[in-house]
Amino acid sequence: MRRRRLAVVVGAAGGVVVFAVALVPGLTATRFVAPRLSQAVGAPVRIGWAWWNPLSGTWTVRGVRVAATAGRPALSAQRIAARVYLFDVLRRRLRVRDVALEGARVRLRAADGRWELPLAEHAASTSPSTEPWPVTVDAGHARRTTLRFEPRHGRASLLRLRRLELAGALAASGSTRGSLWLRGRLDRATVVLGASFRRTHSSERVRAAIDAARVDLGRALRLVPVGAAANRATGRVDVQTTYRQMRRAGHGERRLGGHVRGDDLAFGEAGRTGVRARAAVVERFDVDLDAAIASFGKVTVRDPEAWLIRDDDGIVVPGLTRREAPAKGDEGAAPVWRVTAAGADLEGGTVHYLDTRGEERERTFDLDVEHGTIGALGDAAAPVPFAVTATLPTGGRVEVTGGAEREPLHARADLAFTDVELAPLTNLMQTPVRLAAGRGNAHLSMEALAEGLSGSGTIDVDDLKTESPDPARPEDILACKTARVAVRHFQSAPLHVDVESIELDWPYVLIDRAGDHVFPLSLVALTPPSPADATAVPGSVFTMRADRLAVHDGRIDFRDQTLTPPYWRSLARCELSATPFALPPVRVPRLRADGLVDEISPVHVEGTVGTTTRLRADVKEVPLQPFNPYLEPASQYSVSSGRLTMHSEITLDRAQLDVDNRVVLSRFGLGSSAEEDFLKRELGIPLTLAVALMKDYRGNIELALPFGGNLNSPTFSLRQLVLQAVVHAIRGAVLSPLNALGRVFLRDGRIEDLALEPIPFPPGDGRLDQAGRERVVQVIRVLGTHPDLALAVRGQVAEADVTRLQEETVLAALPPKDRDPLRAYLEARRAGAPPPPLAADQRRRLETLTGALSWPGEQLRQLADDRSAAVAAAFLLEGQIAPDRIRLETADVPAPGALAAAPAVALRMAAG
Repeated sequence: MRRRRLAVVVGAAGGVVVFAVALVPGLTATRFVAPRLSQAVGAPVRIGWAWWNPLSGTWTVRGVRVAATAGRPALSAQRIAARVYLFDVLRRRLRVRDVALEGARVRLRAADGRWELPLAEHAASTSPSTEPWPVTVDAGHARRTTLRFEPRHGRASLLRLRRLELAGALAASGSTRGSLWLRGRLDRATVVLGASFRRTHSSERVRAAIDAARVDLGRALRLVPVGAAANRATGRVDVQTTYRQMRRAGHGERRLGGHVRGDDLAFGEAGRTGVRARAAVVERFDVDLDAAIASFGKVTVRDPEAWLIRDDDGIVVPGLTRREAPAKGDEGAAPVWRVTAAGADLEGGTVHYLDTRGEERERTFDLDVEHGTIGALGDAAAPVPFAVTATLPTGGRVEVTGGAEREPLHARADLAFTDVELAPLTNLMQTPVRLAAGRGNAHLSMEALAEGLSGSGTIDVDDLKTESPDPARPEDILACKTARVAVRHFQSAPLHVDVESIELDWPYVLIDRAGDHVFPLSLVALTPPSPADATAVPGSVFTMRADRLAVHDGRIDFRDQTLTPPYWRSLARCELSATPFALPPVRVPRLRADGLVDEISPVHVEGTVGTTTRLRADVKEVPLQPFNPYLEPASQYSVSSGRLTMHSEITLDRAQLDVDNRVVLSRFGLGSSAEEDFLKRELGIPLTLAVALMKDYRGNIELALPFGGNLNSPTFSLRQLVLQAVVHAIRGAVLSPLNALGRVFLRDGRIEDLALEPIPFPPGDGRLDQAGRERVVQVIRVLGTHPDLALAVRGQVAEADVTRLQEETVLAALPPKDRDPLRAYLEARRAGAPPPPLAADQRRRLETLTGALSWPGEQLRQLADDRSAAVAAAFLLEGQIAPDRIRLETADVPAPGALAAAPAVALRMAAG
């Protein structure tokens, strides 16, 4: 189009010149030629002088200016010379044998996908229209000619033609034939163009060869008249290419071939670079524009750099990836290109990854490419091999080898990661916790399909340590000396991992309880929800299975900051084996775990976890004093000494929970007590006394604590179940010794009253008889099996004791007669033998003698103390009971009417 307009302007100018000079030689151009040119061109034309040389048939015009819509003229020339014979003009056809331009300047402006002259509008002529003459141009050349290309955005580019030669014919009928050769400079680039063209109504053929050196890529791309492009490109390009276009009867082809080299190339958009390379070479290329087929030779790129930017909408490469949705009706309009290549080499280079999501600072990550190769790119279904070797600036090496198929999309790759620092990688991810340290090695075999990723491999991580999510609590970390994972198979859709083994050496976790969170459970709340969660299909959750999960020499620390001072316990030397292991839900057919509480007390757990969970747990010799911060607020008691040994069997069948505990408390002691506590309200006796009753001869307390319930029940409360089990176990443990000591009166399971049977004594005697000794032996047996149980003893006197003392006094006062019936009666009673019958007068005599006696209060008190001493001596000497467990209570002088029912020593229990 540009060449046609230029030829029309030149030819029309030459024809008008011939016509004007033929009629009026030397006529000034402003009077006749300029209006005719303006009418022919359709824009105001001004010329200086025009004349004709009749000897050579040369028509010359000087000072031609064609007005533009604004600014500089659309076309200007210092001199235009055309050789036109007069007989051609007389035959009303304009055949220009040769045309020459000197000092011409042409403005071309981008508009609607093409370049056009910005011609100003010219007023229509009032004269009757005439049919334009046919114009034919045989040859032409130009000197000092400049074409100014004005894109819609950016600076204009100048093509300064050192030499331009045109041969052929450009006719008004539309047919074109000829050849073109030019040499010039496009801005600072050297351009050489040779072309031949022919166009008729039936066929079209164009051949062109372009050799351009040091082309400014950014300015050259802006010369493509396809509208404003937001992308930016810079660099220098050397191009040697040929273009061939052939069309006949509606069919044809357009082909482009050659080779290209670029230096200091960069592609991006405003303010951001996407890709940069020090040099890029394409050995050859052959492009069929109509069939959408491109064939490339070997491509070599030196020191490339690429920027991948991640935002809320995905990953983009500035200047190369676009997110605009296609316009309506454009779907499927672009042809699908079929591309083949001999391969590509990457020599050095860097990939920069920037994550701009969130309010935090940008997270960056760099990958330095040492070398990369891509094999021959042939048929879409043929695999294309590739290999990349790269290093990480933070430490580590990455090697990738594999192959890819384009149709359908299918890629396989082997990835090897060596000594990769993991902490910088977690900074790129929106994970609930970041890594402070960690070094990984991995060998993975990956396969990518349109449906997702799959693969297998091994992963080894050393010296893994997380950062605390709260700077105020730097101790909240997870750590592991070594983690080894052997993955048999994994897939992304649905997400599933099948693992051969997981081994953790020296793992560590701190369970930190504060007022508002419990670490590491609080990490779950920090995990950002996935946008796909709301629309996730059932069954698309993550699943995992491992043949073996093993933990060696692990440690778990527990800190409770809600207490003052903070409470701390630990579980060390943890060994765990789960074979196999699956989730969700958690299923472990064989589970075994061992550890040491505070590195002293062993813990053992084994069993199975699944639909029916059965676990057996054993804890040995766990010190109880550290539990005082939790025990004192609940019971008003503190443990002064003691250790816990427990065997527990847990069964969870769906929602039904059954727990059978066997608890042994060794050397258990309470440091303080309160008048009222939970167990006293439930049992009726203080906890200290209950502890003393529960201890056996070794000082141990053995309790059975079974409990259970339905977890789905709305009334289920594990705390209430445990408390009820504890109360029931203690009640059963204390009733046995209490029943051996006396009678227990219960009401709704609470001990309302306790009647300890006293130790009987014969009337008036402070020595134990046979019945009293049997009772003492029974009490000693209870005291021997409950070493923390103590007794308070208090002698008691009864009416029988008063009678016996009075009889003794009377007996001592009677005269020694051999046959006194009263003496015989009293002596028989003293000896415990059946007394002889006493006559009525003797009975009255006895009543008279005893009635005259005074009240023996002091004697009764002494008798009561003697009885207490006798019982205490029996406990100490015969039962080997510790003296501090027997307390003697001194009897008061009894008053008449305040006597006991029978002569005895009363017992009262106390905690030792």
